[in-house]
Formats: sequence, structure tokens, C-alpha cells
Amino acid sequence: MNISVVGGGPSGMMAAHGLAESGYSVDVYEENSQVGIPCHCTGLVTKVLWDLIPRQHNLILNELKGVCVHAPNGKEVTIPLQEFVLDRAGLDKFLADRAVKAGVNLHTEHRFLQFEGKDTVFKFKNDSVKKHSNIVIGADGARSAVGKAAGLLNRRKYYFGIQVTGTGKFDPDIFHVWFGKVCPDFFAWVVPESSTVARVGIASQHQPQRFFEPFMQKHVKTVLSYQGGPIPSFCEMSHVGGSDPRVYLVGDAGGLVKNTTGGGIITGMLSGKLCADAITNEKNYETLLKPLTKELWIHQKLRDTMNKFDDEDHNRLIMSLQDEKVKGILSSHPREYPSKFLFKLLLAKPTLTQFMKHLF
Repeated sequence: MNISVVGGGPSGMMAAHGLAESGYSVDVYEENSQVGIPCHCTGLVTKVLWDLIPRQHNLILNELKGVCVHAPNGKEVTIPLQEFVLDRAGLDKFLADRAVKAGVNLHTEHRFLQFEGKDTVFKFKNDSVKKHSNIVIGADGARSAVGKAAGLLNRRKYYFGIQVTGTGKFDPDIFHVWFGKVCPDFFAWVVPESSTVARVGIASQHQPQRFFEPFMQKHVKTVLSYQGGPIPSFCEMSHVGGSDPRVYLVGDAGGLVKNTTGGGIITGMLSGKLCADAITNEKNYETLLKPLTKELWIHQKLRDTMNKFDDEDHNRLIMSLQDEKVKGILSSHPREYPSKFLFKLLLAKPTLTQFMKHLF
């Protein structure tokens, strides 16, 4: 059986690696000339990453000790957390090298064009290349061409992120997030690589550039590089497999991201691993995804709720995070799994239930 994976990022390489280890013939087709470049990601992850791959110290640019959450009224709360700022391109290269060692064939500069019967058609330089594929896994990002060709992107909505890596003066132990008027329908961030370099950005559904420029100029002395792109919004009505039984979507291509943060590295890798399991063991992929999509559904409801907040709601919510019990719960539970800590938060701080009115 021949399996084609379109996209050489973390979700695609996780699927490819698992399938190759199970003895399948796997080809990965990457649009760019190098895996991981260009990078359009903040690269901030929790310790859950090391449940998926062995801890790679050379990929960790900075290990953070907490997050400082800024309210619209200027007040702030710092919560202890253990987070990792990754060499994002390095992560992609590590996963690609591991997959190739397992037997995966990697093809760079191949852009997916379309399906023709049982063939998958790519553009390579000025040529059209056809590959007979029993299964095609779309791991080609938020605007997945594979997903579009399979008719799976009809309900997709997006946020748009803009970020720079720049110089300045930063606390290397703490990353910062801002809510409210600085970026009304999402949030802004400063994630330090060191005391002198940080990743500074915002995401928004509407006019991100309008909010980004004043925020960036306030925090960055010299811009070293720009990053950005669409962030898919998870929707429980979306599908990651369609009428064509050959096609699976993983990671951003399947909209499998946390709507609270826009993060998709770990959820994408989890989906790639589950996709390989589904194919190898002839299981239903969407059924295997249910524990993950349950968590993403909670993230979706939290985001829908917060997008109805006014600045006073943000102020009250962020001030409630000062409670030491709340801090303890948030610091000990990775954000990937809100089902494991939301009820604990409500028990520790019953006044948080006041925000549930925005669900309706």
C-alpha cells in the first residue's frame, strides 16, 4: 500500500513515521525547499510535547517559569507555569530526520495540485508529477489544498496571526499575554527567547495589522524577522475524513487547534499519531480523535465565551486569577486538557461561574 503525506510539518511527519514503522511505503511531499522553513509559529509548548517525543535539549531555546496576564485596566497577574520556547524549524527537521530513518521518502519542492482518479498530482519545478496513492494524508496547513480538493473545508473560519522576532529588553523567565482592547477578539503576546530577543505578535479575525503595529512598536527595538499566517478555528461540525475514503486530514489541515490560544503543534502531532494508528489497525480515524476533539470543543466554547467579553469582563476574569488555589490548578495542568481542570477551577473559585452567562 502506498501512502502519500502532503506537508512535512509535525503532524504529517508524526503520521509518516508511525506508518513507516508499521511497514507501509510512505512518501512525504513538502512544498518548500527545506522542511521547517519558512516558520510561521510562536513555538511555545507545554511539557506534553515530551510525551510524544523524547526530550530534545537542543530544540529548547528557552524554558519559561510563568506567564504574566495583562488586563485592559493595566493590572496584571503572574501564574507559575513550565513552558518551552522551541527552535521551531529544528523541531520539524528532527521529526523529518526521524521519519526518513524509519523509511519515509521525503520529496521537497512538491506542491499538491489535485486528485486525478487514483492519482495524486503535484507540481515539481515546471513539471507535473503523478503518484498513485492508496491513501492521502493532508498535513498541508490551515488552507489545506488537500482538504479543499476533498471538500472538507466548507465550514472553516480563520484567525490571522502576525509576529516578529525582535530585539529588546525582556524577562527571560516569563512570557506575557494581553487581553481586551489591545487585540479585541483574541490576544497579544511577548514570548522571550532570551533577555534580548523575543517573539512578539497578535492574532485577530479582523484587521490584525491595525492592532499589530502599535503593539509591536511598543515592545520591539529592532525587527529581526517577520512571521505570520492564517490560524484555523476548530469547529465541532468539521470533518477530517470525507466521502473519499482515501483522504485524511491532520493538524492545522483538519482544524485541530486550540481556539483559546491558536496552538496546534501538540494537537497536530497527536492527530498524526492517531491517523497512523487508524490506518495501521483499520480503525475509524474520527472515532480515535474523539478524546482530542472533546478537549478542542471545550477550547472552542471558552473562545466563544471570551469573544463576548467587554473590557470589564476581562478585568474581572484576570483579577480572579490572583487566587492562589486557581494559580495552583493552572500551573499543574497542561492547557491541552481543559476537561481535567475546569471543574476544579469552578470549585476553587465559584465566582468564575458568572462568566458562563456568555455561553448563551
